[in-house]
Amino acid sequence: MRLTDRLHHWAKAAPDRVFMAERDASGGWRQDHLRATPDLDAGALPRRCWRAASRLKSRSSSSLAIPIDHALLAFGALYAGIPFCPVSPAYSLVSRDYGKLGFLMKLLTPGLVFADDAAKFADALLANVTHGTEIAASRGQVARP
Repeated sequence: MRLTDRLHHWAKAAPDRVFMAERDASGGWRQDHLRATPDLDAGALPRRCWRAASRLKSRSSSSLAIPIDHALLAFGALYAGIPFCPVSPAYSLVSRDYGKLGFLMKLLTPGLVFADDAAKFADALLANVTHGTEIAASRGQVARP
């Protein structure tokens, strides 16, 4: 049995159940249900994960480094058969020498690095992500020199 098998099971068995939740900018909750909205059927979340998998495969990434809270991208990596590694935001935001982040980037040599907020992580990304590695973000973009 694969983890993605359970995703399909629960999308059919309990589509209105909250799958993920996180605080939004206003302090409220952003919730992602197995069925995102009433007009989407029970397979909505698995299909969104498949779309993420398709985008990952089209990039020919050999590995992927992402923050923990990006579960959809993680499931997409699982579907695509691409290894991924959640990276603690503290490696980029608390550390000023980026030692652990630099070690991980050299160890993993990712084809894609994902951050939720490009501006917030820009210094760490610019210092540690090689020019041949794609940087993707939910908000903003990193301007490379």
